[in-house]
Amino acid sequence: MIDGTEMRRILSCLSGATVLAWSGLATAQEAALRVSGVGLNVTNIERSAKFYTEIIGLKTVMRVPMQGETRELVLSASGKIGDEAIVVLAKLDNTPLKAGRQGFGRVITNPPDTMAIVRRAQAAGYKAHVHSTGAGGPVVAMVEDPDGYLVELYQRPAETPKP
Repeated sequence: MIDGTEMRRILSCLSGATVLAWSGLATAQEAALRVSGVGLNVTNIERSAKFYTEIIGLKTVMRVPMQGETRELVLSASGKIGDEAIVVLAKLDNTPLKAGRQGFGRVITNPPDTMAIVRRAQAAGYKAHVHSTGAGGPVVAMVEDPDGYLVELYQRPAETPKP
């Protein structure tokens, strides 16, 4: 039998504070917690920046350090840090990335036009695979970035007008 503490840990890993708050297992502090972004170790920051800005559509927030060789690049949908999630691209040394680097899962986005991003990615030579385009359902695709990380493009279904 899973106790409340273990269930909190599992739910936190799966879906964050939103699920915890909804489930009634979160403390007030846990319910206020949110995941702010994802950090990816990359082999070439400029190449990855080009992918995430030109293909996915993110905007540069800042470079770290501000001068000299960039070691980290912070990106977001608006180009600002606020209530939205960020992606941090990091090249901390010249160590090759480990095999299976995408085992962490994937970067998940909710674009308004998944197929436009798929077309841009394919035109630029990136691998892209559309998983579903069912009538009235979501449009889901996976695009592989320059280092093999998967970016999920999940376009929510259009809302149907209520009679």
